[in-house]
Amino acid sequence: MKKLFLSISIFIGLTNTTNAQIELIQDCNPGTAGSYPYNMVKVGSNVFFTAEKVGFGDELWMTDGTDLGTSMVKDINAGTSGSYADGVALGNAYIFRCDDGLHGHEIWKSDGTEVGTVEILDIRSGIYGSNPEHLTVMGGYVYFSANDGISNGYELWRTDGTLSGTNLVKDIYPGFTGSDITEIVAMGNLIFFTANDGVNGYELWKSDGTGANTEMVTDIWNGSSSAFPEGLYVMGNEVFFTCNDGTLGGELWKSDGTTATNVEDIMPGSNGSNIMNGMIEFNNKLFFYADNSTSGGELWMSDGANNTTMLLDINSGSFGSNVMHFTIFNNKLFFTADNGVNGVELWETDGTAIGTKINHDINPTGSSYPSNLTVFNNKLFFKAKNGTNGNELWSTNGTLSSSIMHEIYPGAAGGYPIELTVLGNELLFTARYEVSNVYHDSELWKYKEPTTLVTSIAVQGQGGVSTITTDNGTLQLEATILPLNPTDGTYTWSVTNGVGSALIDANGILTAQTSGDVTVTATANDASGETGTAVITISNQTNVGLNNNATVISMYPNPTNGVVNFSSTNIKSIVICTIEGQIVMEENNTNSITISHLSKGIYFVKINTENGKSIIKKVIKK
Repeated sequence: MKKLFLSISIFIGLTNTTNAQIELIQDCNPGTAGSYPYNMVKVGSNVFFTAEKVGFGDELWMTDGTDLGTSMVKDINAGTSGSYADGVALGNAYIFRCDDGLHGHEIWKSDGTEVGTVEILDIRSGIYGSNPEHLTVMGGYVYFSANDGISNGYELWRTDGTLSGTNLVKDIYPGFTGSDITEIVAMGNLIFFTANDGVNGYELWKSDGTGANTEMVTDIWNGSSSAFPEGLYVMGNEVFFTCNDGTLGGELWKSDGTTATNVEDIMPGSNGSNIMNGMIEFNNKLFFYADNSTSGGELWMSDGANNTTMLLDINSGSFGSNVMHFTIFNNKLFFTADNGVNGVELWETDGTAIGTKINHDINPTGSSYPSNLTVFNNKLFFKAKNGTNGNELWSTNGTLSSSIMHEIYPGAAGGYPIELTVLGNELLFTARYEVSNVYHDSELWKYKEPTTLVTSIAVQGQGGVSTITTDNGTLQLEATILPLNPTDGTYTWSVTNGVGSALIDANGILTAQTSGDVTVTATANDASGETGTAVITISNQTNVGLNNNATVISMYPNPTNGVVNFSSTNIKSIVICTIEGQIVMEENNTNSITISHLSKGIYFVKINTENGKSIIKKVIKK
């Protein structure tokens, strides 16, 4: 398939350009209709997702970020209906719910191959399915709610991906009605969830995966009425949530698994503070949206104990700023908010009122509606529109001048990138686009930063030292790489012996062997091939120089396929290094070593004796 590349060069505010490459991975549904990839989940080095293709419907796909490595995993529901897979990663397996057209929605697993994509258990026999929901990973299992259709209703189940490891944890509400579990969250070796036992209403429950230890934490709204815990979020050793105890209304609560307590009555009275849009831990505090009836829905924070306050009244008055899309980046909390002046824009906070501010007014004439905030490659990526262009992919390193739009579909329509998912050094997403002025609906794309190669390397001894004057002395070598942030800034040390000789390890520590000059080299590991060198002068060494014919200690056989013997029993250590000076092995108190595992070639052998002398020889590995 012909690849579609977009070379991006858009600037916003101060001049900012990027030669980042945005590439269409695959037109999964050839033509203009689009495959609308969704439910993207990273599993190992791949991403599973669901996509629509003519003749198949919405089925399970997998990609490694390349066209060749993108394909439908299996036509689970043969025909055009689709199976609508949706799941989570469990190790290197994808555990998901889907409908094969015969058993209804059941629990499945996949290793990315057609033969390895199978139903784990038909929990509810027949075409209706058990409808697994709220899939959550804890301790090698995926926990979920399911209805066996026989006598248990919707109850708590778990699976480890095997038939024998899939079971009902507990029938909380005996009978066909079921406990109707609504949320599941993992904390340590426990899961917390909301369930109705038919006696106490919908309350907070916990489980360690066994029926005996699956129990209600406490009856928050005493009696048969329901507290309806929701928005469960783990911070430290406690789970935070909102619920109604029948007196305070929906407010912020917490539990350590033994009891539950109200953190703060933010809106006094029985109406509740309407906490929503999720919670997030930042700087050991909980941040969330709440309404105190005076300021409207604003940004609040709590230490979970006795300090819960509104951070800032962003939209002064009672309307509220409707904060949401919380994402931690660059030691700050980013979110979206409407201050009543700039519309819905990107904001940031360091956890203080003075440090809470609009990051960028992307759309000066209205709202840019940033969403899908995702951290990738030391940048924050998101979807937004600037008033001229439609919804496009944006990125920022946190400063105003660094905000860049990566235009996919020129014009007011925009590419509408969603499902942002990090896969290694690439950011995958879905977007719509055009080819030769023909509109194409959403397909699978990726963003990749430009490669920045090393342009120069400067080598010197630590502190500018260029000599070793002590017997068997060492010197730490240092390499300075330019530019400061190349894509791959690693390098490899080597030493070329001249009149003198030395060894160098992987960390750049040079060890003197014999007197004279040696040349140390640092070689960039990227495609640039750049090198830097420094000449180090060695003096005052007592070692015997390189001598293949030395009679003091003989070495045999040489060449050798593996074993090397030495004629002396007065050997303290033997060090083998490459001709570049890289140490590859070392043995102590022996007169025989095995080098069969080394590659063919010439190696230096340094023999250190018990009387403090050293001899350097060459050995040929056949």
